[in-house]
Amino acid sequence: MLIGSQLPQAAWADIRAGDMVMTLHEIESPRTDTGDLAIGFNQVKRMHSRKVRTLIGHQQVDVGLKCLPSLLRFSAEPMTPVLHDDGTLDSEDCARLVAALPGALIVRRNEADSRVEPLLARYPKCREYRRQHPLALKLLDMPLLEPNDLAYCDSDVLFLKPFTQLFQWSSAGASAIFMQDIQHAYSLRPWHIYPLGKIRVPSRVNTGLIFFRAADFDPEFIEWLLGQKQLEEVFNKRAHWIEQTCWAALGWRVGCYVWSRRQFVIANPRMLGLTDATVGIHFVAASRGKLDEFPINGDCPENYEKAVPINASPVQSCSAGLLLVQDIMNRF
Repeated sequence: MLIGSQLPQAAWADIRAGDMVMTLHEIESPRTDTGDLAIGFNQVKRMHSRKVRTLIGHQQVDVGLKCLPSLLRFSAEPMTPVLHDDGTLDSEDCARLVAALPGALIVRRNEADSRVEPLLARYPKCREYRRQHPLALKLLDMPLLEPNDLAYCDSDVLFLKPFTQLFQWSSAGASAIFMQDIQHAYSLRPWHIYPLGKIRVPSRVNTGLIFFRAADFDPEFIEWLLGQKQLEEVFNKRAHWIEQTCWAALGWRVGCYVWSRRQFVIANPRMLGLTDATVGIHFVAASRGKLDEFPINGDCPENYEKAVPINASPVQSCSAGLLLVQDIMNRF
């Protein structure tokens, strides 16, 4: 069995630079047709693939088992999933995920805590948020534990066809790329938004997919935003959107782009926007039942010659007026 000193030195360097929970799950995972060589080749493959991080918990495992394999199956570029446990995964969950996602790495919550908490020593608001809300791991752990540009995919994004250039910069001026939402889903009130307030966010950002330059992640800005007294009420009421709000505000500061709405659709009751051009669907909680309407294709493409290039473009800013309209619509 190719473990320990039998692995290539370059592969060990990749392991040391990477995440923590990997060897135990790989050793226990079923062997492939290559037998004992599988573990060694999995490590070498990581050297040539992009790590794509995902936050997942026990309740999301079944959906993740349907959606996450499609990312690996349809991407023309090799990708290695790095699964961040929100603290609720059990050993059976881990075994199922590793079996379905060859080469996957799992970062358990307690081990992430031991690495991330010291990095937040100067950021008490970030520490408090992380201890109270699992989604904080998506905002804080992902970029802090990723030495390269962050590539992130939610566990409920289903890919439908071969694609290429998803996690590639479309412009030197872009430092953040997100999905486009069907609403302004922020933990903000209209008077918090510029020019009435000090906060600026892009229009209709959704963080089901994220590509973010490592050099531009700014925990001091996140600390400032989480500490705004004027946001306490709306943060308490819309806690599930705090993470997305922070990513959006940070993205606007550094150069924000969005992937094409023709290529990535947010699931909705009538599935508006779904066309032959659709590459992926984000099955957000409100419309997750729609996932059952899409048969899961387990076959890998014979080739990727017709893989669809993914497009991104600059996003417009969200105004106080747009947020006011959104708030009124949400009341009816």
